Amino acid sequence: MAPLYHRKANGKLLLTGEYFVLDGAPSIALTLSFGQTLTVVPSDHFQWRCYDMEGQCWFDFESVSMNKEKQLIEELIEKIGLNTKASYRFTIDFDRRWGLGTSSTFLGLISDFTNSNPYELNQYFFKGSGYDIACCFEHQPIIYQVDPNLEIPKVTQTIIPDHIKNCLYFIYTGQKQNSKQAIENYRLRDIDQDQIRQSIEDINAQLLAPSTSSDLWIEQLTEHENLISASLNIPKISETLMKDIPYFTKSLGAWGGDFVMCVTEQNEDQVKKTFESKGFKTFFNFNELILG
Repeated sequence: MAPLYHRKANGKLLLTGEYFVLDGAPSIALTLSFGQTLTVVPSDHFQWRCYDMEGQCWFDFESVSMNKEKQLIEELIEKIGLNTKASYRFTIDFDRRWGLGTSSTFLGLISDFTNSNPYELNQYFFKGSGYDIACCFEHQPIIYQVDPNLEIPKVTQTIIPDHIKNCLYFIYTGQKQNSKQAIENYRLRDIDQDQIRQSIEDINAQLLAPSTSSDLWIEQLTEHENLISASLNIPKISETLMKDIPYFTKSLGAWGGDFVMCVTEQNEDQVKKTFESKGFKTFFNFNELILG
């Protein structure tokens, strides 16, 4: 039976902007090779199943009692008139613990299938910035910016200079940050948003300049880390979880969880061995993880 819909949405990592993306800071987001695929086929009755990277079903609408996933789907059916005479099969190709966009790719796919506004649904269900939604169907890095004067955020495709890609590594920390709680804590802070926005825009320009270098990336991202740390009164990852790592490391997204980025010109094998010796076993170079 021919599918009604079949498409993959890409995962995401936030390189700059962190929490301030919520309030209009132009932020560099990285679109990932990992993602989630939705296949919809006609069916006599409603089916909704989600499969992990091992092919195991981790959620079956028919067989589970009410939980947050089931409640979300029921709300979606009511809000956007989702077709209930169909079978929905979601399959992710990354470990769900990694925090690379299980929810955002899900919402992006459903929005695309139903021709719904994904940013409106994101605000209704998740209250996030929407940068992860913007990454779903991109195939290269983007600069993402919320603008209260626009109905949809501003999304501009960009390029990470090739000579920098070989200096970037991404490591799963094994920690999990509650993004919703992190956003709530951020909202409690008294922050000069205009100054932060301008600083991040200036840092982005330095990072993306064709003549940039790994030393300049470390310099600018150190400034970025200091800015976030001072504004939110949160210690830098280099002072906590990565304090024994002899390379520059940077938090990505909500601080304290999921992935960090390392910038170094050191040989990749040596870098990988260093992280593994400290207990960090999940390690990617730029081309293994990032599109574009």
